[in-house]
Amino acid sequence: MTRETLDRKIQHLRDEILVLDSMVQDSLTQSVLALRKQDVQLAHQIYDQDKTINAKRFEIENEVITTIALQQPIMAGDLRLLASILEVAGELERMGDYAKGIAHIVTMIGKEPLIKPLIDIPRMAEISISMLHRAVGAFIEVDAETARRIPDEDDEVDNLYNQVYRELVTIMFANPKAIDQGNYLMWAAHNLERLADRVTNICERTIYVASGQLKELSSSDDEALKHTYSGGIWGVTCCFYARAARAARRWQRQLSTPAWQIAGGRTAPAPSRQATCTPKPSRFWQRSASSMMGAPSTPMSCAG
Repeated sequence: MTRETLDRKIQHLRDEILVLDSMVQDSLTQSVLALRKQDVQLAHQIYDQDKTINAKRFEIENEVITTIALQQPIMAGDLRLLASILEVAGELERMGDYAKGIAHIVTMIGKEPLIKPLIDIPRMAEISISMLHRAVGAFIEVDAETARRIPDEDDEVDNLYNQVYRELVTIMFANPKAIDQGNYLMWAAHNLERLADRVTNICERTIYVASGQLKELSSSDDEALKHTYSGGIWGVTCCFYARAARAARRWQRQLSTPAWQIAGGRTAPAPSRQATCTPKPSRFWQRSASSMMGAPSTPMSCAG
C-alpha cells in the first residue's frame, strides 16, 4: 500500500467517524424528545436506529484493522491515529446505547403522567451533545487545545445531574407511588451524565494523536462523587422497601394479638402461624432488569 493510498484510507475513516457521530447525535436528540413528549413510537424508531449505529461501528473497526495489516511498516503518528479511531468509534457506539436506554425508559413510563417537569434533563442533553459535536470536530482536526477545554464543561452536566437526583429523591420520599418513575428518570439523567464523561475520553484521544501523551483529563474526586450518587438510586428504593417491610411486620403483630389477652380470658388458643418472608420482585425490577446496568438484591415481601 503506497503513502497516497494510506492517506486516502485515513481520510475515508475520518469521514466515517463523522457519519457515525451524526447518527449518534440524532439518536440522542430524538431520545430526549421522545422522553419529553412520551412518544413511544419514536422510542421504537430509536431502537431500530441503534442497530445501524452498531453496524457502522463494526464496519469502521474492520477497516482500521485491515489498514494496519496491509500497511507495513506504518509511521508512529499514523498508528496512533488508527488506534484512536478504533477507540472513538467504540465510544460513539456506547453513546448510541445511552440513547437506546433512554428510549427504553420512554416505553416503560408510557403515557403515565410525569412526576416532575423535564427541565434539567433536556438541558443536560443539550450541553452533552454540544460537547460531543465539538469533541469529534477537534479529533478530526487534531485540535489539542480545543480538546483540553471541552472537559471543563462536564462540571455543569454533573451539577445538573446532582440537582435532578435531589429533586427526584424528595418526590419519592413524599410519594412512594412515584418510586418506579423516579428511578426511570434517574437512569435517563445518569445516561446523559455518562455521555459527557465519554466525550472527555474522545478529547483524551485527540491529545494522544497530537502529542503522543495519553493521560486522564477528569478528576478522580468527581468520579467518586458520581458513583456515590449512582449508588443512591438503588439506596433510595431499598429504603422504601425496608420501611414497607417494617410497616407490614407491625400490622402482622397487631393482627396476631391473641383475643384472650384482649378479653381477659384464661385459656390461650393454639398459637397462630408466624409471619414468613418470601422474595417477591417488584414491578420495577421485573420490567427493567434486562435494560439496567444491574439491580440490587431482591426486596422482601412479608405475608402472615
